[in-house]
Amino acid sequence: MKKFLSSVLLSIFLITPIYASSTIHHTKTTSAKNTATKTPNNKNITATALQDYNKAIAINPNSANAYSDRGIIKSNLGDKIGAIQDYNKAISLNPNSAAFYSNRGNIKKDLGDKTGAIQDYNKAISLNPNIAIPYNNRGNSKVDLGDAIGAIEDYNRAISIDPNYTKAYINRASAKESLGYRKSAIYDYDKAIELNPNCAAYYNNRGTIKINIGDRTGALEDYNKTLEINPKFAETYNNRGNIKSDLGDLVGAIENYNKAIALKPNYSKAYANRASAKLALENKTINAKNCIKTTKVNSNQSQAINNEIKTIEFYTKSITTNPNDDKSYYERANIKANSGDPAGALEDYTKAISLNTSNIEYYADRANTKSSLGDFTGAIEDCTKAITINPHYAKAYYNRGLAEYASRDKTSAINDLIAAKNLYSSQQNNEGLIKIIKLLNKINNIGN
Repeated sequence: MKKFLSSVLLSIFLITPIYASSTIHHTKTTSAKNTATKTPNNKNITATALQDYNKAIAINPNSANAYSDRGIIKSNLGDKIGAIQDYNKAISLNPNSAAFYSNRGNIKKDLGDKTGAIQDYNKAISLNPNIAIPYNNRGNSKVDLGDAIGAIEDYNRAISIDPNYTKAYINRASAKESLGYRKSAIYDYDKAIELNPNCAAYYNNRGTIKINIGDRTGALEDYNKTLEINPKFAETYNNRGNIKSDLGDLVGAIENYNKAIALKPNYSKAYANRASAKLALENKTINAKNCIKTTKVNSNQSQAINNEIKTIEFYTKSITTNPNDDKSYYERANIKANSGDPAGALEDYTKAISLNTSNIEYYADRANTKSSLGDFTGAIEDCTKAITINPHYAKAYYNRGLAEYASRDKTSAINDLIAAKNLYSSQQNNEGLIKIIKLLNKINNIGN
């Protein structure tokens, strides 16, 4: 069953990464400007503060900084157009301020003008190439335009200028993750956490990336730390519930989903995940009852089921002890595949392959699971990889033939099945040979 994870950044609860832009504030003020708030980025800015800036500008209409700071207030209050107008005026009064261009770029980005934002960031950088913030902000706009590689280059530059620039590390981590560079993204979260060890969102997001590389133990530690810092973090309860569910602790999973929903009653992902866990728990209970009934009729079959459950627990404990044990992932995947859990099997096969990329059995068996889930293209790719490693691996030809036939490529399917037949024959594998002969006869009869 598919589980839904949540990533958050800077207290924004969203699935997709949000890239944090920075505003450049001024420390130099005039006496007139001091009648206004000294912290124009404060979230509690009120209309009174805006009125004070209006008065400051009335007293000194040539104060570029006053227009700039009023623009920040207007932007925070949602008046993006008014903010742009103030920055236009500030720039007309002082066209050499990198801060004005950078901040106007932020507002253009908020308004969806990505190209205009980048133009302003370019201008800010040309005026002062030694300020980190415009590089960070330009990187965010590049991400919006699909240029994650260019964004990473900008984040690199921002960090080289300011090695303690936490937002740049977080943004770079998100860009890296979008390109599949998850381990490198974790490094950036490590650095961000080193700089700000009390930000719960950083631990949550790092935990989510760790899940994606198969490090459930590390993810669980991060989620626990998140909730230690912020026990009202609904997304983390949801994510921790997913791990507990994956580890077979369905009761613990449901408890976490309950907490997520209590904190966030409209949290659809938590409801979906809780429903899946409840269904799995119900099926597990029914299966257990059936095992008891079956014992009276067939004690051997009941014992086999019990052994299977114990075996899954064994391999799970083995993996907890040694997260890099590819064989344990593979064996657990086989059990899951044979017990009707193809999604769980696929996850374990994939982890086994990530730990050992040269084992042909892993690819062939993952191909079978992909086929069972309808991913015939993925199955063909896995078999091809196995054949590349070992061109004499009959099972891979056989599995690829099945996937090709299922995707209506009869010619390729027959060619691969014949190749598998010849290999089984030369290897004196009579069981495999008989199986393929029957299948080829069936395919030929269907075609006639």
